[in-house]
Amino acid sequence: MAVRDIGKNIRDLRERKGLTQEAFAEQLFVTRQTVSNYETGRTRPDIEMLMKIAAALEVRVDAVLYGPKVPQSRRAARRRMAAGGCLLALTAGAVAVLHPLARAFAAARYVTVPNDLLSVLLDPAIALLLGWCALQAAGLLLGARPLKERPWVKNARIGLLALLAACAALVCPYVVWALGTLFDWAGTPGGGWTFPAGAFYLALLTPLLRLNFSCPAVYALFGAALWGLGFPRTGGTEKPSGGDVK
Repeated sequence: MAVRDIGKNIRDLRERKGLTQEAFAEQLFVTRQTVSNYETGRTRPDIEMLMKIAAALEVRVDAVLYGPKVPQSRRAARRRMAAGGCLLALTAGAVAVLHPLARAFAAARYVTVPNDLLSVLLDPAIALLLGWCALQAAGLLLGARPLKERPWVKNARIGLLALLAACAALVCPYVVWALGTLFDWAGTPGGGWTFPAGAFYLALLTPLLRLNFSCPAVYALFGAALWGLGFPRTGGTEKPSGGDVK
């Protein structure tokens, strides 16, 4: 942040400390109008006054000049938000394009496999990303943080990831079978594709497919829970800001 933003820095730091202009002016032994002039940029404090302002706000002078530094953890959260948002946008864009094409194909050819695959794979993925991104954005805006790392939090995170991985593994044979039947329909024989119809497998797969087809939004809860449990872990620890502690 440039030095020219010093007025904004003073106002932000004063408001962060919960001081009114009048109360802040009393600490500096100046008038409220003087503080207002500093904050609006009409006048600039000299070096001696800058030191008084920093002391009153309990920050270093460079925080008044350049603004408080963003903590490492917050920068990392912003990077994760950007990466998650890009991935969500790409996935949602693909679904927005492919779903209408798949429905038109099903209406024209009476083949629902492409639309089924989108419903099984991409719709839950979008809901999962949306739930995570929504909580990540709320955390950045409201200052909320995931749960502190404790043994039960770590175990819950691992358990939820294992559950999602198990769901993905369970759907894989169905996806392979669906792609095989689609290739056969398109005139590219795949050697006789048969559905993995084991009773135990079907007992597990059927409710999962029903969930993915009828209510993929449930996965948003899983995404939100992953954020609350601290996924992904960065392996670092939060460092205090160097610009706003005296």
